[in-house]
Amino acid sequence: METLQFISFSILSMLMLITILNSVFGPYLRQAKGSLNFPRVCILIPVRNEEENIGRCLDSLLNQDYPNYNITVLDDDSSDATFDIVTDYSKRYETISCLKGKPLPEEWLGKNWACWQLSQQASGEIFLFIDADTWHHEKAISATVFWMEKYKLNMLSAFPQQITNSLIERITVPIIDLILYTLLPLWFTYIFKSPKLAAANGQWLAIRNKDYQEIGGHRRLKTRVVEDVEMARLCKRSGLRIMTLSGSKMVFCWMYKDFVGIWTGLSKNFFGLTGNNVLILLVIIAIMSLAFILPYIAVIFFEPFFIMWAALSLVILLRLILALAYGHDIFISILFFPLTILIGMIIAVNSFYQSKFGSVSWKGRKINIE
Repeated sequence: METLQFISFSILSMLMLITILNSVFGPYLRQAKGSLNFPRVCILIPVRNEEENIGRCLDSLLNQDYPNYNITVLDDDSSDATFDIVTDYSKRYETISCLKGKPLPEEWLGKNWACWQLSQQASGEIFLFIDADTWHHEKAISATVFWMEKYKLNMLSAFPQQITNSLIERITVPIIDLILYTLLPLWFTYIFKSPKLAAANGQWLAIRNKDYQEIGGHRRLKTRVVEDVEMARLCKRSGLRIMTLSGSKMVFCWMYKDFVGIWTGLSKNFFGLTGNNVLILLVIIAIMSLAFILPYIAVIFFEPFFIMWAALSLVILLRLILALAYGHDIFISILFFPLTILIGMIIAVNSFYQSKFGSVSWKGRKINIE
């Protein structure tokens, strides 16, 4: 048992180091100092049944301080008032144009098909793909261009700050940030060329038009559920420079509003984030168990080796750092942390199960996530 506790403490120390690197040293989208140049940015928004979100999204985009951009929204067969809302915006603001999507081909997933159609109608130097459930600081576009120009990036992506309201959201949704910011030093996505160190978020993904067309864009990813991460991997395989940043305090998203949405959405994506690799999934579950669950078990149910008290202190400190850096509820984050990890692991297993034996329904469509 003592050996296992030493392993737990060693893993936790490594995760703490990564957490500090990300939380203290970034990169953060908000650290931009202003645009160096002003290339034309085409903001591309695929929407399907987003009548509750699209107005807030467009309002925040219309308020951007960047001088050279336009917005194109493609409605992907919505059954609510989304298309009417966007059409009204397009009549009032010449910056916005609205398209009606073509029927979904059998070999495509819906979002990928919508993004591909948008890309074929856009002509700016930079494509910025975003989701309708996001809203944005007025400097979000300027900051994105700044980073791309300063580091000569071909692709940039930022993880939004996740907004949570109910108790179940505050307990479960932070598992996204927990995995991202404790397992992946964000600067590594820029420094190292390996596709294995690629990460991205389709809620805020910028790529140069020329590079997008040359690598085949979403046409190359037509069946990929986690198309954003696959885009980052495709870029790296093609020798392109990418960087993934934290969008905290710049890009916001209220992604899931109840447990059903959380369960369905994370189950759809979790296994894909590992590249559909069972070994990587098992390693992540093992790391989470040893680092974040074992210290509680050892302290409560056994006579713990002294190092477990140190490990438990590190767990609480790590969770506090994440909460402060990425806008989580501090009290709930620390009090319910073991439950957050347990739910996350159950969702991970369910994601694997569904990828092998089933499918999920998303936005009214059935998706085979294998």
